[in-house]
Amino acid sequence: DLSGKAECKLALQRELGLPERADVPLIGFIGRLDYQKGPDVILDVCERILRHNDVQLVMLGSGDKDMEAQMQTTENEFRERFRGWVGFSVPVSHRITAGCDILLMPSRF
Repeated sequence: DLSGKAECKLALQRELGLPERADVPLIGFIGRLDYQKGPDVILDVCERILRHNDVQLVMLGSGDKDMEAQMQTTENEFRERFRGWVGFSVPVSHRITAGCDILLMPSRF
């Protein structure tokens, strides 16, 4: 029974100010913004993914200032599809885990 998952997804979209769309894949990343953890891999392809696919993406993390700035720039450009939460919040990380359809976990190590 995945009804709870659907509720968590809609609640997360609502909390983040994204359009509430059950039909769109919601992709998430939670982690330190550091080369070792690989969020730059996501950020490097983010524009292409968001421009050519009907998806939403949320990233939660802090660290490298350039990556933080890139998250903010991406959010400004794709307001309806991307949220970059600079910082860390355990409750928000739990809601991202519960609400996302896909979790990205790149790593170089």
